[in-house]
Parts: sequence; C-alpha cells; structure tokens
Amino acid sequence: MTDLQTVRPTAKRSTQRQDGRGPDPLLSVVVLTLDEADNLEEAVSSLIDQDGVPLEVLIVDGDSKDGTVGIAERLEAHNVGRVRLVTSEPLPIGPARNLGLSEARAPFIAFMSADATAAPGWAKAMVKALEKADIVYGRQEHTPPKTGVTAVVRGLRYHHFNDDTIAAPETFASNVNAAIRREVFDLLTYVDEGPASALDDILFTHEAKELGLRVAYQPSAVVRHKDATTLAGEYEKNRREGYGWGILAPKLGTHRTVLAWGAGLLVGAGLLAARPGWWTGAVLAGVLWAPALRRVVRGGGPYLRRAPASLAGAFVVSPLFDLAFLLAYVRGLSQRRPELTGRIPPQGARS
Repeated sequence: MTDLQTVRPTAKRSTQRQDGRGPDPLLSVVVLTLDEADNLEEAVSSLIDQDGVPLEVLIVDGDSKDGTVGIAERLEAHNVGRVRLVTSEPLPIGPARNLGLSEARAPFIAFMSADATAAPGWAKAMVKALEKADIVYGRQEHTPPKTGVTAVVRGLRYHHFNDDTIAAPETFASNVNAAIRREVFDLLTYVDEGPASALDDILFTHEAKELGLRVAYQPSAVVRHKDATTLAGEYEKNRREGYGWGILAPKLGTHRTVLAWGAGLLVGAGLLAARPGWWTGAVLAGVLWAPALRRVVRGGGPYLRRAPASLAGAFVVSPLFDLAFLLAYVRGLSQRRPELTGRIPPQGARS
C-alpha cells in the first residue's frame, strides 16, 4: 500500500483561513459546468447546506452560453469564501478537473456533477470514508422521469448499490459523486484524449489501484443525479462509453461479457440463416434480450413495478442500446491506446 505521506511532507494545516474569515475548509467540492443554468443553483445549495463539515465549492465552467456563468457569479457574491468561480473557458474535461484540483484548498477534494444534488449527510459520509481510503465513490440515485420508456431503460441499465462490499471499482467509479485525498494529486492527474474522457473516472481509479492506493465505495454518501432523459441521449451515452471501454482495453482489460454476447449473436444469426424457423428465431431473440433480462433479475422489484407499457417498451428498445455499446466497443478495440495514463513521472511530481 502506498504511503501518501511519503509523497509530499505536509505540515499540520492551520484551522484559520489566510484571509482571516473563519476556518479553512475540510472539503473542497469541484463542480464542472457547461450550460447548466437550470441545475447549478440547486446543486450548489445542496452543498452549502451540508452540516458539520466546513467546505468550499469551486465552479469550473467550460464557456457556458446559457447564463450559467451569471448564476455562478451571483452564488459567489452571496457566499463569499464558500463559493468561487474558478474560470469560464473552453477546457476539455480532464484539464478542467485538474484545474479544480489545483485550486482546492482543503485536504479532501470531491467532485459532484452540476446536474446532481447532495443528500443531507453527504459531506460527513465522504470525509469519514476518506479517513481510511485514498479515493472514495458515493452512491448515485438516478432521477430520470418516473414514467415512460426512457425511465425504465435508464433504471434497467444502472444499479444502485446499498452496501460497501462492492469489489470491482468499474461498477461504481463515477465522478458524478467522488472524493480523493489531496496527496493523490501528487501521483495522478485526469487525462483527456478524445473518447477516453468518457471513462476518465474509471481510468483514474485503475491507475490508482495499480499504484497501491485504497479505493472505496461509500453507500451513505448519496447524490441524486439527473441523467439522460431522451432515448437519443441514452443511445449516445452507450455509444460513447462503449468506444471508451474499447480504446482503453489495454489498461482496463477486455470486456469479456460484452464480447461473449456478441459471439452469441453471431451464432444465433448463423443458425437462423442456416435453419430458418421459429426455434432458431427464438434462440436469437433469447440472446438478443439476455442482457435486459439479466438487469431485471439483478435490479429486482423496483423495475418490475413500473407501468407494464413502459416496461414492455424498455424491453423492446433495450437491445438497441446494448448493440450500440457492442459495436462502439469493437471499433474502440481496433484503435486501443495502451499508453494513455494520468500518472505523473517522478521528476514532474508537485512539491
């Protein structure tokens, strides 16, 4: 296990801010924005209202055009010392995260999406988890529309883990709700290179585990996340993530389940072509809808209680999103990039 205290000796932090206005924050929360005028105020308010943990909110804007910057400036003026607009320029997502990290003053640094809100107790739960771990990911509660096909598709594809026994970070690592110890930034930064940015959180976590850092899941640190609310948005999300997984396969490993499903589809299609009939068609249909069925079994009652029409509609369209992921994944495999890394060479480590 890497001892982060050997990376950079740190003096005991003062409890008094340099400007004299109260204690230093214990937690810095970095919020990236791009045209989030409808969401930003609610997100920041949920952070400012956290009890028991002195924190600051750093807004890193990506050159929004919808009034987001004006809202950020107003929030900054009304919460002096607690909310700060760091910049508003067209930065890629990786450099934007790194900028937020570099501007943070607290020993613990968190990320939360601008289209999310932190539940009461979120900050306390994150800080508690960071006392034993180097990187922590919290629980997401997705809040798409409560009815309709899109809502069920979203519910089927994402699971909300209620305990901290989840072993594989790729099942929960998401910068929608994440926190790190400051010293981690002396070892790693976020990369940004095309499709890899769709999985910057998973790549970051993979690199951290290779360095011996401790990665944990904290189910009591909850954020409520507004996610893709259209079928087109869901399709694009799956296509982008599939390509990201493919291009990062040398680092993250092969997605064997996806490839096995693809092979099953080829076999099923071959059988149907060679022996047309109801049973070969049933075999192909069974393979095609297997991922959706598996997600319902894993997800349990909450999904089965959806309106029958919405659940049926989700089953009809779900394979389209799985196919989008599969095809993009295969394309990414052909362009895999083993050299992508966020590790900082020893000579480049921060002092």
